[in-house]
Amino acid sequence: MLAGVLADCVIAGRSTGAAPCADAVALWLGLHGLAHQRAVSRAFPWPADFVRRCVAPLSHTAPTRARTRPNDALEHGSCSA
Repeated sequence: MLAGVLADCVIAGRSTGAAPCADAVALWLGLHGLAHQRAVSRAFPWPADFVRRCVAPLSHTAPTRARTRPNDALEHGSCSA
């Protein structure tokens, strides 16, 4: 599923990734590790933008405008601006 979303982002011009399946694995593992560390390192002073710093490089996506509603991504496709 994640590879399909990243492939959609490439098609839509929102990602520069050349290997959506490999990017999906990297993103999945990166987010898994991030979630684990957040759970076990609660006292660590996490930077405010640490998720963006992890997700954008691993998925090869560009930052987008803030969504105005939680369902915008579902209503407008996975990578539309």
